Amino acid sequence: MHAYACQEKILPCASVLLLPCPARDPAAEVTQSLWYKQATGLTVAATTGQLGHMRSAMRRLLKYTLVIFATLGLYRACLTAQHGCMRSTAQKIESERSFEPDLLYRKDGGEPLILTRPDARTTLLFLEGFRAQAPAGMYADYLRELQAAGVNIIAPVYGLQSSPFDLRNRDWHIQEDMRTVTQIYDTAAALLPRNDRLVVLGQSFGALPALAVAAKAKRKPDAIILLSPLNSGLEFKAAGPVVFWLSQQTRWLQHLLLYTRPGIPPGRESEWDIVNAEMNRRMAATGWVNPEDSARYGHQVEQSAQWLESVLLPQVKEQRILMRWGDSDLFFSQSGFARFCEKLGQNANQIDCAPLRDTGHMVLLDNGAAQLKTEIRATLQH
Repeated sequence: MHAYACQEKILPCASVLLLPCPARDPAAEVTQSLWYKQATGLTVAATTGQLGHMRSAMRRLLKYTLVIFATLGLYRACLTAQHGCMRSTAQKIESERSFEPDLLYRKDGGEPLILTRPDARTTLLFLEGFRAQAPAGMYADYLRELQAAGVNIIAPVYGLQSSPFDLRNRDWHIQEDMRTVTQIYDTAAALLPRNDRLVVLGQSFGALPALAVAAKAKRKPDAIILLSPLNSGLEFKAAGPVVFWLSQQTRWLQHLLLYTRPGIPPGRESEWDIVNAEMNRRMAATGWVNPEDSARYGHQVEQSAQWLESVLLPQVKEQRILMRWGDSDLFFSQSGFARFCEKLGQNANQIDCAPLRDTGHMVLLDNGAAQLKTEIRATLQH
């Protein structure tokens, strides 16, 4: 309809005002009507096209979302299956072992060992390594020899040591180990006469809490003994070729492969990194090896070693330190031990570092044990 045509209907008084409405133009009205219909049709068509594109995009989004959730579900199911399978295997093996029902220490060698005598003037805090099933039990005879020679022995169970599968594969942080051991040491130091000697020995991962004591304890140790200490030269060759490869890929592969079974490395009679064949077989017969190696913990140990060298070692000052390791160690490289010894030599520390010939990681149980025990006895006495 023409724009002015409405005036005749709405304003019939236009004639009174002498404002006549313009004449109708039927052709213009038809043209405008066609234009309106075309524009409306294009708008509807455009809107319909947009809705079609939106529906297609939503279908693709839903498809990708379902694929992502399905992949995540499959990934989670794979991890759950790995954990469940290894847990079942470990619990079957552990069903033949005995654990204290409440504290969950392993009974045949996994309990803490405290040996004292009234006339002893030297106390040794003995710290075994990571997730050891018998942290004191494997050295019980030797520790009793030291007690008979006039040394008090404190060999605690800390961290993930001496534990069944669920407890040793829980969420864990190195601060647990350092805080527990430092409190034990501070308690012993507070109860002993000031003139008594206090010596801390750390084997393998036990070097971490041992050096935490050296850096943080209220009373500094009279000496520190480090045996095959944790360092950034990790190789994990003792756990077999798969775990050795994993040790080079732990940052990402730990999220795909949770566990591996310990393998027998080249040149060894069993999983134990002991060169001496007779002693190796003797230790293998004890059943003190965990049935699983954890890739996640392998990565955590790697990070712990880096933190130890970069953060903790600079805080260790003016200490007397005896450090020994095996020249055939399969857990750590010889260059890693050498670098660690060099860093220990800073900050006015008195360092005595040397490898033991024809000896693996477990230096107190291998070919170099006799020489090492003589050196430890000398350190405890002077």
